[in-house]
Amino acid sequence: MYSAISHNKRNTVLIMAVFVAIIGVIGVLVGMYLRNYSLSVIIVGCALLYAWLQYYIAGKLAMAMTGAQEIEKKD
Repeated sequence: MYSAISHNKRNTVLIMAVFVAIIGVIGVLVGMYLRNYSLSVIIVGCALLYAWLQYYIAGKLAMAMTGAQEIEKKD
């Protein structure tokens, strides 16, 4: 079970890194096209912030959407 958890965590980090890399490349290309490299930094920063927030919020959001409730010992 613990190997599955660590495998899922690795996959999550990999997917987030690929997402940030793709958005980063798009941001750099847009910055090069517009000759505004500060825009590239802003886009990459926003992608990093979005990925970081989603890492912490996605689980809570999924639980809220499914109506999950915390189990107590008496249950």
